[in-house]
Amino acid sequence: MRFGEMWLFHADRPLEALAQLDRISARCEDATPDMAVLCGDAARMTGDAKLRLGALAEASESLQRALALYERVQGPSSPEIVATLRLRGEAALAQGRRDEAVAHLRRAAALAVADFDADHPDLAGTQFSLAKALAGDAATAPEARELAAKALAVYSARGEAFAPEIRAIEGWQSAHSA
Repeated sequence: MRFGEMWLFHADRPLEALAQLDRISARCEDATPDMAVLCGDAARMTGDAKLRLGALAEASESLQRALALYERVQGPSSPEIVATLRLRGEAALAQGRRDEAVAHLRRAAALAVADFDADHPDLAGTQFSLAKALAGDAATAPEARELAAKALAVYSARGEAFAPEIRAIEGWQSAHSA
């Protein structure tokens, strides 16, 4: 099983994915530049799995490691960096660090707007994550609702494949209407 297939296989079983991700990460101590992206992927996926499991501090550490690897090899912008910043923002928000979450998510959103088409699902996911972070402040609540509406439009245009995301945004909108 190849690395990418492993994550898809374990996508709904993050605890099981951690064992394989740990085996990959163990080989990353002195990663060469050509292996650094793979190691960054393993660290990002580890952070994602730990976030899903509620191990927020551990998730943040893995995501910081992933971000450092990606930035070292790919520079300040890449799809991997967008995903990592989104996850870092979600982890910070889950830990009650709203300002940090907003900073990570604003950077992710800016990179996503620059790097992705306006109807890209990763941009929509980043916009919705930022909306959730902004909703906690009355001054940014209108922006939050606008971002959620944009994300919903992208997912709705893509149809049934994004039904869980659509339901999540619609539920959020119901709870955060003006």
